[in-house]
Amino acid sequence: MIQASVIFIIIKIIHGYGVVATKKIRNLNGVHIFFIQGICILFFNSLVLPYIISQPNYKPISYPIFLQSLLFTATPIALGTICWIQALILSKNFGMITTLSFTSIIIGYVVSIFRYG
Repeated sequence: MIQASVIFIIIKIIHGYGVVATKKIRNLNGVHIFFIQGICILFFNSLVLPYIISQPNYKPISYPIFLQSLLFTATPIALGTICWIQALILSKNFGMITTLSFTSIIIGYVVSIFRYG
């Protein structure tokens, strides 16, 4: 799983560099900007899901918990992505926005350290 995580991080860095290097972001719509990001997420999940299911302590998620995860996880991520794309389209400083978008990874890591030890 470490290899898949490293590959995902490398792809995200390349995607971030591509966003910064591309100077024609204003001519693109949200689908163009986020297409590679969506492919990266699908690729990473396709690598991780078989590993998670093969674990001996795996239990399928119940339907109410799945709906809660959609409400409290997927909705904020979707809204954050829409805001990020709009910030890229409106701004002249693509590098700062891309750099700030990666700070959530650091914050999430720090929270996971305190929460899970």
